[in-house]
Amino acid sequence: MRNKEKYFKQIHEQSKDKIYRLCLGFMGNSIDADDLFQEVLIKIWNNLETFRKESNINTWIYKITTNTALLTINSN
Repeated sequence: MRNKEKYFKQIHEQSKDKIYRLCLGFMGNSIDADDLFQEVLIKIWNNLETFRKESNINTWIYKITTNTALLTINSN
């Protein structure tokens, strides 16, 4: 578990701005972007062990963010 926390913190630090900008682009306002950002971080944390490292971590995060945003937009 300790390695997961360390890896997540590293990913968060390196990617938080990119993730947030993407969330803001999808949602169009900071309130909804904040909610989406939190949801994306939770999904990254919950699925971190399933990342197979067959692609760049940023590609994986982009896919999670995009899919989560589209699900959120389509459910509203």
